[in-house]
Amino acid sequence: MVISQVQLSLLCPSSCVVCSEDVIICHKLINIIAAPGSTKALMLTDGLIDSVDNMFLSELSNMSVLALSNNAISSIMENAFQNLSFLTTLLLDHNRISSQSLDSSTFSWLHRLETLWLGNNNLNDIDGSWFQSSRALKTLQLEGNLLNCLNSTTFAHADLRNLETLDLSNNLIVYLGRDSFRGLPRLRRLDLSRNHLRSAPDAFSYLPWLSVLNLDLNLWSCTCELRELASFLNSYIQAPEKDLYNGQRMVCVNTDNAAVQAVLELTDANCVPPNRNITVEVVAKRYNTSEQYIRNVAIAIVFSFLGGVGITLGMIAIAYHKLGKKFELVQEENRVGESGLESTQWNFCEGKDTLTKCHALYNSNYKSHKPWDREDSPYLGSDMLESHFTCHKCSSTAHAVGKHKREIVLQKATHVGEQLANCQHEGNDQHSVLQQRIKGKLASTPFDLKCFKSICKGKGFQTF
Repeated sequence: MVISQVQLSLLCPSSCVVCSEDVIICHKLINIIAAPGSTKALMLTDGLIDSVDNMFLSELSNMSVLALSNNAISSIMENAFQNLSFLTTLLLDHNRISSQSLDSSTFSWLHRLETLWLGNNNLNDIDGSWFQSSRALKTLQLEGNLLNCLNSTTFAHADLRNLETLDLSNNLIVYLGRDSFRGLPRLRRLDLSRNHLRSAPDAFSYLPWLSVLNLDLNLWSCTCELRELASFLNSYIQAPEKDLYNGQRMVCVNTDNAAVQAVLELTDANCVPPNRNITVEVVAKRYNTSEQYIRNVAIAIVFSFLGGVGITLGMIAIAYHKLGKKFELVQEENRVGESGLESTQWNFCEGKDTLTKCHALYNSNYKSHKPWDREDSPYLGSDMLESHFTCHKCSSTAHAVGKHKREIVLQKATHVGEQLANCQHEGNDQHSVLQQRIKGKLASTPFDLKCFKSICKGKGFQTF
């Protein structure tokens, strides 16, 4: 549609400050207005335009500048810029454009686009596919958005080989990967100021054309993690035609070394290693973070467990040692008991022989006594002590006469018992029982001289 100058003057709203065949500049509009096909620059700013479509833009194939800054744009149609093949500058800053408002086809028609402003919108992520057809792009403004991370995939699918200026200032960037700008070989000016960067690797040394770098007003933490970046920056500012914007103002928000107050002051010599850093913070603040507290508790638990295992093993070893000694003592007592039993049996036999001789000696003093009867065993042995001797023909006078002799025999028997006790070495129970039985039987048996004489005579003892 061809619009004459008269018609154009009638169509231009009163808010337009310029309205010609080549340039139209208007403010405070709510829609994109129609413009003649000869228009080279259409600037509709500071209004309430909320969407962009191709209803009127499709007729402006000769347009090179389109400015829609400071409106309320939140929606951009897929083919909105389809016929703007000669467009070199597109200004969409200060709107409400989100990452979901853009896709891979939004700027795919703009093969001659050199300047793109998307600053101060609601972008929280960058998709490299947005710029897959932006080989001619030289300036990309992304300041004032909600970006928080840059890594190797950010511009991986973009064709930004000729990009020279990238503005990422005033975002929320907390992470910067080493290869974030690997696909921008001709980058000359990079602005990362006013972000939330605390640490960053050397992500700039592979940018040979980089001449202006701005890292001011971040939250730099001057630890050893920042040492690589500090080394690059110190070399960068020494090179000719290199400008680190406000480099001396890159102050440390916190530092491990009180002597280091700016990023450029951090060197290998004054870098505090992490292990030393932990020691200092624990002394000053006890536990600076919950991670340190958990780690210290874990270490204490491990050492307590190991100590408990060590004590348990020690107690087991002591118990095993004592049980071994006790087992050896029991074996030794068993051996002594067996040897004592043999000695007791031998001494008991010897004791019987001694008693027999005592009876024979007693018999020699009483030749004239009458024979006597015996109950139980026919011979004088160990079982004799268990028998009760009786004599039916013995008189009461015989008991009186033999009283002195009985005491002598008891003394002899007691002497034999003591000899047996000495042979048992204090503890042989079998021998003690034997001794008590001998003494008991001799003491309890009614002693008859005639009967005793008869026993000795019956056993063949010689009388005198």
